[in-house]
Order: sequence, then C-alpha cells, then structure tokens
Amino acid sequence: MAQEKPEWGSPIAYLVLEPGTAVYAMEETQIGTVEHVLYVAEEDIFDGIVVKTPDGLRFVDAADVDRIYERRVNTSLSPDEAKALPAPEGAPAVYGVDPSDGAGPSLHDHYRRLFKKGEWRPRT
Repeated sequence: MAQEKPEWGSPIAYLVLEPGTAVYAMEETQIGTVEHVLYVAEEDIFDGIVVKTPDGLRFVDAADVDRIYERRVNTSLSPDEAKALPAPEGAPAVYGVDPSDGAGPSLHDHYRRLFKKGEWRPRT
C-alpha cells in the first residue's frame, strides 16, 4: 500500500467520488481517470469503477480498489494487471411502469385508467 500524502486529499466514500479523479496501480503507475462509479443504490453495495485509460474504458472491481481519496484512487493492482483489465460490460435494460401514466385529461388517458393498462418502458 502506498504511503498516504496530503495532496491526495481526505479519504472519501465511493458515493462522492468525482469523474476525472486519477486512478493508480501499485508502484505509483497511473492507470487513468474515473469515468463513473458502479453501485447498487437499493442495497448500498459498491461494485467498482469504470476507468478511462489510453486504451479505452476499463472496469476495476470493488475488491481491487484499495483506498479512495478526494483526488486519487489507489488500487491493489500491479501495472501488468491494470493493463489486462476488462472493458466494462453493458447492463441489461431496466423496465418499469410510470405511475403517473394515464393521469391526464385526454381520452387516451381516460381509457388507460378505465382498462388499467400501463406500458413497460425502459428507465433512463
């Protein structure tokens, strides 16, 4: 583990980790910068981070994230392991029903309420 330095800032939680924060492998080798954080909000589970590298986007699993600071993320990866990181996989679409669907004054909305029909739409 690298020696903590004041210029890294204070330790922080993954929820406030900002895009663009530098990500490092062991031996002070910068991998890239944070693209975004992956987590399951309903269960408060940190899944990992997607890192923008010179070779494209790469996924760093939560188990490989050692420490998160305001201006730096340290991983437990060696430089060779960091180069072999996988690209992030696309997640399946999440669908849901909008409870306000059919709540308007139009004839379309009236029939929607009458027959209790909703449309499954991808959530954004």
